[in-house]
Amino acid sequence: MNVKTLIGMVLVSFLAACGGAAEGEECSTDADCADGLHCEMHEGEDDHGDCVDEHDHEGEDHDDEDHSEE
Repeated sequence: MNVKTLIGMVLVSFLAACGGAAEGEECSTDADCADGLHCEMHEGEDDHGDCVDEHDHEGEDHDDEDHSEE
């Protein structure tokens, strides 16, 4: 585990103990985020992301996106 990941995980743990991370803050699970937010993983990552409004993506059409591995 690299230092950046470790610092992120410590920050997420601290924020989760304080009521959850705000929108745009780092997270590792939905439980890390404040009410009404969910953890959206960074592209290419599966262990950390950012808290985002769970309604920001309603009705978006993602059928044209290319999700193939680069």
